[in-house]
This record gives sequence, structure tokens and C-alpha cells, in this order.
Amino acid sequence: MPPKSRQSGAAMVLVMIVIATATITGMSYLAGATVSLAAMSGYADSVRARQLAESGVQHAMCLLRENPDMLRTADGAALGPFPVDDTGEGYTFSVAPTATAGNFEIISTAVSGRSTQTVSAIVRHTESIAHVAIHAILSGGPASIIPASMKVSGPMHVNGSAFVLGEVTGDVSATSLVGGSGVIGGESHSSADPVTVPTFNPDDYDSYIYGDLQGEAVQITVNLIAAGHSIDAGDAVTTANPAGVVVAKPINLSLWLREGLDFRGTLVVHG
Repeated sequence: MPPKSRQSGAAMVLVMIVIATATITGMSYLAGATVSLAAMSGYADSVRARQLAESGVQHAMCLLRENPDMLRTADGAALGPFPVDDTGEGYTFSVAPTATAGNFEIISTAVSGRSTQTVSAIVRHTESIAHVAIHAILSGGPASIIPASMKVSGPMHVNGSAFVLGEVTGDVSATSLVGGSGVIGGESHSSADPVTVPTFNPDDYDSYIYGDLQGEAVQITVNLIAAGHSIDAGDAVTTANPAGVVVAKPINLSLWLREGLDFRGTLVVHG
């Protein structure tokens, strides 16, 4: 073969080798880029699914604190799905009591793309025993609130606004507004006629006669009474205070009874 022909053939072989190498390199790059893109997409799906599942845990904790009846009716079954936006993605969750009294297990599951994430948590929730078993509530303040942890067995009237977040089994009336997201067993009447509030002197409860026993009330100056307080768990009832009378003088004219308080006796709010 002439030298010139041999050179042309070698050049052709070299060109084909370069083209083949470039093709293999390009295909390897594209394959690697595809894998990386898929991995990034899968990671993003995983992160979003976990965030959604954690949102479900927070939602369940809120319901457990504010509206546990909704969870009890579900009997541990999963609630949802709860969508978070117009994509249709969301989460489901279940809440069930554990073997430890007061502890609940929350299991939240969410799906985003090709990823499914489950988040669980053990939280403590003590059912409130705040239960007002009386014939009526009559308030002369500008506003009265029945918290989510309280049930009033009877009607309620406020010379002002009434906000029911818990439950009132009877009618609720107010000279201003009746509102709230709680349960009212009877009728609600806004803009009602005012009711005269009887004269009340808390000082009359400082000393009292209980049957044949002389009693002295306990005086406390607080704006919050919670579990663990000195009058919790029936500790207000003593030999010196057989009726468990406690006269509370709120620091800022507001008195809060926290969930889990086990008060037994007579609570007189001074202020």
C-alpha cells in the first residue's frame, strides 16, 4: 500500500476512535446526570414528605390539646388525608393511648412524589377535670371565656361578651356577643337584656362555719393555678379549712385554671 494511502487509513481509524470515545463519554455523562437528577428529585420528595409528616404530628398535638373528643371518636383510626396545598399532597395521622396513663402515641404518614415518610411521637396529655357542675353562671365582667378544658352543666349569662371554647349544656346569653368554637347544648342569644348581678363580698368567706366546724379560708395571690399548686389534688381541704375554701386574688384581674388541676373545695375569685 502506498504511504499516502496508509496515512489516510490511519487518520480514518483515529477519527473513528475519537468519535467512539466522545460518544461513550457523552453517554456516560448523560447517564450520570440522569442518575443525579433522579437522586436529587428523590431527596427533595423525601424531605418534603418528612416535613408534611411532621406537620401531621403538630396537627394531632393541637387536636389532642384543644379538641380531644374528635380523636376519641376516631378510636385510634387514621384521620385524613389533610391536604396542604392545591397539589393534593397532605398527611394522615392517628392518635392512640399507650400503656402509660396519660401518654399517647401519634403516628403521622405523608407521601410526596415517590417518597413515603412516617413520623411518630409519644406525647403526654392529662385530661382536665375542670367541670363546673352548677345551675348557672352569671358574670358581670366585660367578657367571660369558657376554655376548651371546661364543661358547664347549666346555662350561662354574661353582661358583656361570652366566648365558649369548651361546653355549656344549657342556654348562653350575653348583652353583647356570644361566640367561640365550643359546644352550646341550648340556645345562644346575643344582644340580650342585662341581668342584675347580686352584691357579693369575697371577704365574707374568710371565716365560715361548716356544719359544727369553724373554718378559715386559704388566701392566694396568683394569676395562674396549675397542677402541682398547693391547692391541687384536694390539698385545700385541711383540718383548719374543712370546706376547702380558697380566696384567690388575681394579680392582673385575670385568673387562669390550667388543664390537669384537681381542685376540690370552694374557689372564690376576689377581683
